Amino acid sequence: MNAESNTRRLLIAGGGTGGHLFPALAIAEEFLARSEKNRVLFVNAGRPLDHKILDGRGMPHQTITVSGLKGMGFFHKIKVMGGFPLAVKKAADILRSFRPHVLLSVGGYSAAPAALAAKMMGIPVIIHEQNRLPGLTTRLLSPMAAEVHVSFPGTPLKTAGKKIRLTGNPVRRELVACRKKRRKTGDSLNLLILGGSQGARGLNRAVCKALPMLKGLPIRVVHQTGSADFEEVSQHYHGLGMKAEIIPFIEDMVSCYAGADLVLSRAGATTVAELAAAGLGAIFIPFPHAADNHQYHNAKAMAEAGAAVIFEEDRRTSELLVATLSACAEDPDTTEKMAGAALGLSRPDAAETLTSAIMAHMSGV
Repeated sequence: MNAESNTRRLLIAGGGTGGHLFPALAIAEEFLARSEKNRVLFVNAGRPLDHKILDGRGMPHQTITVSGLKGMGFFHKIKVMGGFPLAVKKAADILRSFRPHVLLSVGGYSAAPAALAAKMMGIPVIIHEQNRLPGLTTRLLSPMAAEVHVSFPGTPLKTAGKKIRLTGNPVRRELVACRKKRRKTGDSLNLLILGGSQGARGLNRAVCKALPMLKGLPIRVVHQTGSADFEEVSQHYHGLGMKAEIIPFIEDMVSCYAGADLVLSRAGATTVAELAAAGLGAIFIPFPHAADNHQYHNAKAMAEAGAAVIFEEDRRTSELLVATLSACAEDPDTTEKMAGAALGLSRPDAAETLTSAIMAHMSGV
C-alpha cells in the first residue's frame, strides 16, 4: 500500500494578524494531534508576523504575493487586482505540490487567491470567521465554501445560507477556565490592562489620564504597555507613586489571566475568545479604526451577555473608566457576575469541533 494513501493534508490560508493566526494554529495543532500521518501547510502573504509566529511553532509555510484592497486608493486597487491572477496561479502551484484534501480559510490577504484556486481544482473550502462582523474575505468566499464556521451567534452572513456552523473561536487549551479563584468582599481588584496590541496607544493614554483619580483605590494593576509606550506609561505610574507591574509584553498570558479579576483591553476576536474561555469580565475600548468597526461588534457580544462594558475612545473615556473601576473595586459581586457571564459564552471545544468538520471532508482518504 502506498504510504501516502492514508495521509491527510490540510492547507490553511490566511494570516497577517494574530487574530487570524492563533485560531489557525489551535486548529493545526489539533489536526496534527489526531494522527502522526496528518500534514499541515500554511499559506500567507509573507508579513513578518506570519514568519515569526509560524517559525516559532515549527509550522511549514509558503508565501503568496498579494495585498489588501480595503481602505486603499484607486490606483493601488488597480495594481492589486492586476496582480490577483498571478497570486491565484502561485496558489495553484502550491496546491498541486502539497495536494491538500481540504483548504481552510482563516481570513487575510492570501486566503482569497488560495481558496479560489482550490475551488477551481475541486478541493473543498472551509471558512473560519473569527469576528462577529465578517471580514471582506469571508463575505467574498462564503458562496463557494462547503462550510462556514463562525465564532458568534447571529453573525450576519446571508451569502453562506445553510452552510453556517456556530463553532466558536479556538483558543489554547490551557486558557480554558484558568481563573480558579473568586474575589470576596475586602479583596483588592486585580486589574489586567492589555495596552500592547496594535493601535492601543489611545487606550494607554486614557489609562494614564485616569490614574490620578484611581490613586488610593484598592486596585492592583498589571499593565502591558507594548514596547512603544513602555517608558511613557511607566513615568505616569512612578510620578504618582503608584505601584503596578508594568511590562512591555506578557509572555505568560495564562498566569496573568488566572490572577486577574477584570481586564481592560481592545476587543480583537482572539482577546474576546480568550477572556470568555478564561472566565473574565472586561472593560472594552474597541480600536476605532478597525475595519468596519469590527472590534465594537466583538465587544457587543460580550456586553449583551453581561460580561463586559464598552467605552468608545474619546475625551470622556478616562472619566468613564474611573467611575466603572471605582464601582468594581467596591463591589466584588460586580466583577464575579461578569466573569460568570463570560465563561457562559466560552466554547472550549471549538478547535476539536472544527477539526472534526475538516476531517469529515477527508473521510474517503
